[in-house]
This record gives sequence, C-alpha cells and structure tokens, in this order.
Amino acid sequence: MKKSHIIIFFIIEILIIFLIMIFILKDITLPECYFYKNYGILCPSCGGTRCVTNFFRGNLTESFKYNKIYFVMILYLILLNIVMIINLVSKKAKMTILYPRIKYLYVFILIWLIYFILRNIF
Repeated sequence: MKKSHIIIFFIIEILIIFLIMIFILKDITLPECYFYKNYGILCPSCGGTRCVTNFFRGNLTESFKYNKIYFVMILYLILLNIVMIINLVSKKAKMTILYPRIKYLYVFILIWLIYFILRNIF
C-alpha cells in the first residue's frame, strides 16, 4: 500500500472516530432496528451502535455482549492502525498480511452471514 493511501486512510479514520466521539458524548438515541421492529429478527448490525459506544466508553464486556462482529472489527481496525503507523515510521514493512484485501472482505461477509443466522436461531 502506498504511503499516500495510508495517510488518506488515517485521515478518514480520524474523521470517523471524531464523529463517533461526538455521537457518544451527546448520548443521542437512535430509532429501533427496522428488521427487529417489523419482523422480530436481529439483523447482523443489531447492537452495533451500542457495541461501538460501549467500546469507546471503556465497557468492553458490555460492548462484546451487544455485537461480537463489531467488537472484533474494532479490534482489527485498532491493530491495523498500529501496524500502519509502525510501517509509516520504519523503512521495512511488517505484518502487511493485516492490510485490507478483497479476499478478507469475502471472508468477513461469510462470517457476518453465519453470525446473522446463528444469532437468530439461538
């Protein structure tokens, strides 16, 4: 990944984190999940907002309870940022296996679908 792409990636992430922090500090309530309200099933994103807000508030166990996929995704993004910062500073790229690839997206979508099915069965 080019350094200019990594810098753009960081800027976008910082903006997203800034918006999340504003959201957390204001304690804005969101509408109910459309799928859960109308069909009685939990979509893969149900609990995602509560997961993110609890994660940034430091309530990691509560965050994990609300949505396990989002929790793992947050941890992956934090680890990815640490690796990218190290690779920006150092001359030799390390742990580039963590960099986003299209096959990771396919695996993530598959895991997300399995999670969606399992959380509604059990």
